[in-house]
This record gives sequence, structure tokens and C-alpha cells, in this order.
Amino acid sequence: MRGLNKLSKQEDLHEVIQHERPHIICLNETKLQGPLYVDGYWAHQTELQRSGGCWTAAAKGINLTLTKSLRTYMCWTKAIVGGSCVYIINCYVEPGEDEST
Repeated sequence: MRGLNKLSKQEDLHEVIQHERPHIICLNETKLQGPLYVDGYWAHQTELQRSGGCWTAAAKGINLTLTKSLRTYMCWTKAIVGGSCVYIINCYVEPGEDEST
């Protein structure tokens, strides 16, 4: 999500979340300036725990666990809701990379 540091982008994201009420959100922002917490959704980042990269967030009641990551560009997250388990792969592809591979 390009430009997530801008207040207007954060407000747009807030509106979408309030309207759609998703269970899980996956975002990519390589230049994020601080930790991400959005509308009651707690975010988990790639292994480096720094600003920017891949983020997977979930609503309250969904247990997220980062299971594996590749620097800041890809993360595998385990989500548990009740007795059900889902694995989420969230990745970021650098602009300009060959899309045919």
C-alpha cells in the first residue's frame, strides 16, 4: 500500500476496514515509519520487526503466529480461529522485477 505514512491514506484504510469488517488484512509498505495498529487489528510483521515490509493483521479473537519469513519481503503466518487453522503467505515484489518469472 503505497503512501501509508500519509494521514489521508490511513484515513482511507480506516474507512475500508470500518465498512468491510475483514477478519484478516495483508499489507505491504516498505517505507512505513512506525509500528502498525489499525482499528482494533493487531499486526505482525516479518522477522526483522522494523518499519516497512509485509504485514498481516487480524481482528480480535484470531490468533496470528509468524511461522516463517524471508527478510522483509515474504511472511508465512498461521491464523487460528476457534479450532480452524489457516496459513497465509504475504509477499512483496519489488517494482520493475520481471513479471514473467
